[in-house]
Amino acid sequence: KNKRTLGNTHTHTIIRYDTGLKSPNRRIEKLDEILSDTTYLVPGGFSLADVAVSSYLLYVIQFFPNVEFHSRWPNVVRYMKDCAGRDGYGKAFGSNTQGFCLAKLEEMEKSGGGEKEKKLFGMF
Repeated sequence: KNKRTLGNTHTHTIIRYDTGLKSPNRRIEKLDEILSDTTYLVPGGFSLADVAVSSYLLYVIQFFPNVEFHSRWPNVVRYMKDCAGRDGYGKAFGSNTQGFCLAKLEEMEKSGGGEKEKKLFGMF
């Protein structure tokens, strides 16, 4: 938390959020290891565990676009793509959100997780 003063009379607080995924993360590394030989978390197919875990991971790529997964956790990216591609995900979150997530994950896979060129305002 940082406080900044605007002029002489107004103060606002800047809150910085951290996903915990920019630095080494044992939990995500373990998840990637588990997903290296299985499609979903629980034997027998897609389950409530997958809904909970994938919802968090897919939230991260929507609201924290600079978090890079693929170079460190390729199995997690494949898993997120499998979960986001399900009909139920589209019904629950809408086709626009589903399309955005799938496109973002496809981009991660194609780029191999390399650093993207940063552009001013995302355009220049």
